[in-house]
Amino acid sequence: MKPKSGGVPIYGTGVNPSWEETLLIVTADHETGYLTGANDVPGFSPLAGESQAAPEHKYNSGDHTNQLVPFFFKGAGSEDILAAAEGEDPVRGKYIDNTTIAKLTKENWWAEAKAGDQGDAAEGSSKEQKIAAGVAGGLALVLALIAGAYQAGLLPNIPGLPKF
Repeated sequence: MKPKSGGVPIYGTGVNPSWEETLLIVTADHETGYLTGANDVPGFSPLAGESQAAPEHKYNSGDHTNQLVPFFFKGAGSEDILAAAEGEDPVRGKYIDNTTIAKLTKENWWAEAKAGDQGDAAEGSSKEQKIAAGVAGGLALVLALIAGAYQAGLLPNIPGLPKF
């Protein structure tokens, strides 16, 4: 498949999707620990430390918190996400409950298999199948990039974080 304008190759898959048929989402399932700078008091204190080393920080909660997490998206289905963003934070603006993405995937983008359908997202597949395949491929790519960065030593080993 020849990449279209705006296409981003997913390395190692032999697929060059376009944003018209791919949805990329980068987020977290929850915030943990209310992470702040090492000497932070309520307000703002930037993370500090030496270059190429883990930043000095402290966790102010031993469990999940209700802080908003970053949520970035681009591509097919973006309009659905924007329409579903019902919350409004006075500092960060509109936000969406992360469980809404699962509902959008199931109700709007996931296509039911038809008789004889092997589940391949080949040419002629529905928009929903292509979006679902793009979401799965994008998440796999992000995890592979993180694992590769850890193995290459590009990310610091931070105590308490899982090792890839």
